[in-house]
Amino acid sequence: MPTLGEFRDIITTSPELERLSIVGWGPRLLDASGGTSSQENVLPRVMIIPKLTKFCFGFVDVEYAVKLLSLFNLPSLQKLELEDVAAIVDPMGSSDASAILAPFGGSFFYPLHQVECLDLRSIRSNSEMAFINFFRCLSSLKDLSLMDIDSTLLSSLGPPSNLSMPYPLPQLVHLVCRRLDAKTLAAVLSARAEYAARSGLQPLQSVQFELDRSDVDNGLSSVLSDEDRNALMNTGVELMIHLNDV
Repeated sequence: MPTLGEFRDIITTSPELERLSIVGWGPRLLDASGGTSSQENVLPRVMIIPKLTKFCFGFVDVEYAVKLLSLFNLPSLQKLELEDVAAIVDPMGSSDASAILAPFGGSFFYPLHQVECLDLRSIRSNSEMAFINFFRCLSSLKDLSLMDIDSTLLSSLGPPSNLSMPYPLPQLVHLVCRRLDAKTLAAVLSARAEYAARSGLQPLQSVQFELDRSDVDNGLSSVLSDEDRNALMNTGVELMIHLNDV
């Protein structure tokens, strides 16, 4: 792992950088003694990456992730990928990502209002409001990909209970899903379709279910029942089923 100073040097000497992926750990934020890096006080606190359009961030430690995210200013951000990498090793031990979602919501450094593509993998939160506040900022989002997502996140995609509150993801057109509860998704998308029809908002156009071969071996109905499939199609979306090779 590079020191924070070394990492800043890499970033500041790459002004044309358009894509950045950090998976697991980035720079060391502490020195060997456990204190703050000795270079932190003499270097700019925030790293501006002016041309970065795509940011992929896979975290294993929430506290570290929040500190690292506070160091970036991404004014040109258009595509965002977030993943709880620790969930791959321990699916039952997924972290509460509420604290990670907070820096993105309403932050000048992360202009979510201009993000058009979002990919969330194994992201969990004990607070539905954390997801609601996050999605409210994504007013231009067109493409959403969800993998291994629980019902709390799915429910936050539904229309607001209070009509004075913003509608989440009003520009959403395409949705890709993998390893999530189809019944909850069908209920949420049905509610969105009804709300969009009443309000004159743009409806969702397509939903793609990505299945593992084991899903097919166990029977498609175990993942997507006829009832849920019909409910999704009744919303007017184009429903596509895609089989992954692995």
